[in-house]
Amino acid sequence: MNDENEIIVLHPDAGEKNQAADWLAKLDRGLTAEERSAFEAWLAEDPRNRDAIKAAAAFWYGLNAPLSQLRKYRMERGAGASSAFTAKGVYSLMATAVRRPVLVISLAALLAFGVVELGLMRAPVQSGYYSTSIGESRMISLADGSSVTLNTNSILEQDFSRKQRVIRLVSGEAVFDVAHDKSRPFLVYAADGVIRAVGAKFAVRLEPDNVRVTVTEGRVEMQRRAVNGGDGRALAVANSTIAVAAVHDENMLRAAPVLLQQGEAGEIDRVEGASKQAVSERDMAERLSWVNGQLVFYDRELQSVIAEVARYTPVTIQIEDDALRTRRITGIIQIGDVSVMLDTIEQSLGVRAEEVSPNLIYLSTG
Repeated sequence: MNDENEIIVLHPDAGEKNQAADWLAKLDRGLTAEERSAFEAWLAEDPRNRDAIKAAAAFWYGLNAPLSQLRKYRMERGAGASSAFTAKGVYSLMATAVRRPVLVISLAALLAFGVVELGLMRAPVQSGYYSTSIGESRMISLADGSSVTLNTNSILEQDFSRKQRVIRLVSGEAVFDVAHDKSRPFLVYAADGVIRAVGAKFAVRLEPDNVRVTVTEGRVEMQRRAVNGGDGRALAVANSTIAVAAVHDENMLRAAPVLLQQGEAGEIDRVEGASKQAVSERDMAERLSWVNGQLVFYDRELQSVIAEVARYTPVTIQIEDDALRTRRITGIIQIGDVSVMLDTIEQSLGVRAEEVSPNLIYLSTG
């Protein structure tokens, strides 16, 4: 009958260590006459078996005193057997040990688990490299229950360890929906900044000179990292691999973190550092509209709209007319084929899109 002190063997593996654990379990509940004979035969067949059973006893009971008593037990099988011991002696040894309540799996399984545990301290639990092409978006489910939605032309590296969850946004834009795990912070490294969350939903976008952060649920901390040489090039080289980015080095953080909560946004500037920005509901809608396959614009200059549209196509779009360039518009453009997107602009604004070459389009007034 099982009780809290009984050794229970699960998932046995091959080898003398596992056999020792099996015998330890049988000894714990008592050997039949047939098992006693088999146990003594097992002890006699290989000297390593005697070492394995002693190691098993030490592992489970953790007592130096009982181990020293092993020397008292002998197998009467002739000279050279002084280090051996009888089944009766082993069982007696464990019966007298001060035992602690424990639910046990097989020694070999636990030893294997210990190796895995130590390995996971050094190696990532999950790592990966994800990207999207121009015009593509992609949702990625992560092992911790979090998800990432990558926008057009984006690259992301992932390195999850037992202590922290690390993402490096190499280029582009992403929305992170972070599963709550207080013991393992979620860190997003982007250019010269790092964003830290425990459980939140937020967007990170890389711009030429800054990192833009938008929080829709929960809260995050954002911080600028040290920049060697003032232009970020040395840091970019240093962080060219995820292995470097995976180390949350406090020495690289030079300013106090800025806290962003739901409905707030901020920037991490290469020179000025991290700062919070006031954003309206319209601003939030514009920033995140791409997730729903749309580009939403409120009172924006056409050149700004075209710059955004251009992110979703390899085609270069130029505006020839200065007055047209600064014309302000409000509207919604469905993300898709560039010709369809330009048709929408042509029909809405009365402009003409001229295809100068397969990779170049001019916009001008009719």
